Amino acid sequence: MVEKPTAESFTDIKTCYETAENYGTVLLTSFQRRFDPAFASLKATAQSGTLGDLQLLRLTSRDNPKPSYEFLSNTDQEGCNLISDMAIHDIDMLVWLTSCAAPKSVFVMTHIRDETLQKIGEPDAGVVALTFQDGLMATIDVFRECVYGYDIRTEMFGTKGMAMADNPRRSSYSVDYLQGSSSPPLHYSFPQRFEKAFELALAHFYSCLSGDVQPLITKEECLLVSKIIEKAVESYKTGKVVNF
Repeated sequence: MVEKPTAESFTDIKTCYETAENYGTVLLTSFQRRFDPAFASLKATAQSGTLGDLQLLRLTSRDNPKPSYEFLSNTDQEGCNLISDMAIHDIDMLVWLTSCAAPKSVFVMTHIRDETLQKIGEPDAGVVALTFQDGLMATIDVFRECVYGYDIRTEMFGTKGMAMADNPRRSSYSVDYLQGSSSPPLHYSFPQRFEKAFELALAHFYSCLSGDVQPLITKEECLLVSKIIEKAVESYKTGKVVNF
């Protein structure tokens, strides 16, 4: 079991999985959002067809707290860590919800608001826009800092309806009164937000080792995630739409 990404490049990811296959060993890349109950329900809805033809996937990742400048300045220095380190989770979710459909094109827009990151040259805000052969469109917005908490959401919009995996809050307690309403804040960061998902991912890995189930995350999916990241980084560097 490895943390995302499986390796740094498409070729290395392919080699890792082929090596595991040759030795008859389970290799599971831990994209933990797949094990979150809300996202798992979203996948079940996508497979059921109850939303009709999917028209739009809208994925949001807004981090809290902002990672250290040391981390941001040393992670994927040749690419764009906003994409390869952060948006990778949304790209995996996109791949999972579309049953590993290859995109038609990708275009990336970024901005650097933080003055220190401006000196480093690493964006702290971005939007990744993708199109697919069947007309599906997808947007991923990623921000390195979110003052109100850890904000992770995904919406699927189809010809027959809409489904969303929304944010759980620190408590289900809320108050409604004449002047308005109030709710507890979002979870502080990913260890709190995805605590249950991490537990379920480990349990799934143990089940894979015992031979009871096959890994939820496949080689083909990880390779497509890597390919999308490579194309997105190319768009980031060139400022152009990149076709697949």
